[in-house]
Amino acid sequence: MMVARSCLGQLGDSSALRPRFECQTWLHSTRKDNASKNLYGEIQKQESMSPLGREKRNAARRRNRKDPTSKTYQSDRAYRQRPGVARRANSWWFESQYGITIDERDRLGEKQGGKCAICGCVPPKVAYHWLHVDHDHKTGKVRGLLCTACNKALGLLKDSAEICHLAGRYLERS
Repeated sequence: MMVARSCLGQLGDSSALRPRFECQTWLHSTRKDNASKNLYGEIQKQESMSPLGREKRNAARRRNRKDPTSKTYQSDRAYRQRPGVARRANSWWFESQYGITIDERDRLGEKQGGKCAICGCVPPKVAYHWLHVDHDHKTGKVRGLLCTACNKALGLLKDSAEICHLAGRYLERS
């Protein structure tokens, strides 16, 4: 059992029945000692938790992620290049946002012929992932795949059929 010298008299005769780290003084001192060391065993300074210290740490991490010679950059790149990693990440995102899988999105793109559901244009790269998933924000129901321009237009028109009709009438009058 680990005990600080100042706590030796506090434990009494029942010390054999107590858990290993009964002495709170010793426990708190070890936590402080362990917390003051970083992953490499180097002592961290107290200012590392200040906003300036956090900014320095984050700047170093950003530099390492951009430097092709750093281990961080190389391990991140190796992970991203593994087969299926990007598709798995995108699949999780599609399921959480729209309730569909990537395969369902691909089937929807095949059904639309790889074209935008509104204007019928083919995106610059002929792949379904260049079309945006359009969904009703109130119900969450997926309506189709749209090109960037049509997706932005629907968003700016607040997904309102009335506003779209008014805009169409305005264009016909001019």
